[in-house]
Amino acid sequence: MNGKEEQLVYLITERDVSSIQILGERLKLPEDEVVSLIEKLLESGELRGNLTADHNRFFKSDVKPTPARQTEKQEEIPDFLEFDPRPGRYTALLGFAIVVVGIVLLFSAGGSIEQENVGTAIMLVGVIVLLSGCYYLGRRKTP
Repeated sequence: MNGKEEQLVYLITERDVSSIQILGERLKLPEDEVVSLIEKLLESGELRGNLTADHNRFFKSDVKPTPARQTEKQEEIPDFLEFDPRPGRYTALLGFAIVVVGIVLLFSAGGSIEQENVGTAIMLVGVIVLLSGCYYLGRRKTP
């Protein structure tokens, strides 16, 4: 295979050039010679494909589809999705745990007024903490 044939095979297989006119310009050969070179390479098995009836294009038969280009979209996140509910959840859970501790102290008081007062005070503090966590969650703006 001479240099022009190697260039022709390279242009068709690697560079995906199918126009006979462009192949002729790149090889600096007339279109008739490019067509005859392609036919010669087809017969020898160097190329696989077919020429169009008007000899304007050559389509190779082992075409691999190119993967679609992935474009990254920069979408703006709406304001209501930027809300972080974790502090409100943790505060509400902490308040619920404090209420449970206060209830346990009330049930285990055994008639002791001082222990019942402490349990009630802890339970009220727990309710306040629980409500502040729920208030934080309720401040989320909806769309």
